[in-house]
Amino acid sequence: MEWNVMAIRQHLPLYEDRILQIIPSSFKKHDELVWLPDASGLYNSKSGYELARKSLHTPVTAEYPWRKCIWNLNTAPKIQSFLWSALNGALPVGHTLLIRGLQAESRCKRLIFENKSWSEAELIRKVLYDARAWEEVSQAVKHPSPRCTRSALPTPELKGISCFTDGAWDPISGHSGQGWAFVDPAGDVIRHYSSNRLHVAMPIVAEALVVKAAL
Repeated sequence: MEWNVMAIRQHLPLYEDRILQIIPSSFKKHDELVWLPDASGLYNSKSGYELARKSLHTPVTAEYPWRKCIWNLNTAPKIQSFLWSALNGALPVGHTLLIRGLQAESRCKRLIFENKSWSEAELIRKVLYDARAWEEVSQAVKHPSPRCTRSALPTPELKGISCFTDGAWDPISGHSGQGWAFVDPAGDVIRHYSSNRLHVAMPIVAEALVVKAAL
């Protein structure tokens, strides 16, 4: 069973990648509505009243320190500079240019780049995707995977048919590959298979997928 990608793009386009990382059940269970505020998952007037009461008494918090935190964001320097300019009203938009005596159109124009145009939802989705990619690359640079050397292990004596599996995962794209092979007691490969899957959240999921496929 797989996700209905068209339905996701129609209703929740900003969460497409995160939703597709959830592996649907193979038992083809029907979707169910669950009321999260109660541990039973069922709605009751008590939990509904408590949720409404809390929402009416939202604690007042101090103003968020935007100026201080902009330079601490884990993002590209050009994004930090853009946010700082926006916060201080220094973006060269039409209204600001007119105030400074420059000839410009004060009304906001549609965003056009390389003869392409995007709707608001598409633009936000692109920004979120680029920000996530930048964060993943930054984390990979800060915390490179340690290189480990594997010592040669003695080949175990095979009794009966054995199945060997292996999964690979790309942390940048989230793509994964799976491979598995069946080997007879003599060590000869009887059959081998491979598959791949997009939108995989972590390497352990890639390993679980190959075990599931082999079974």
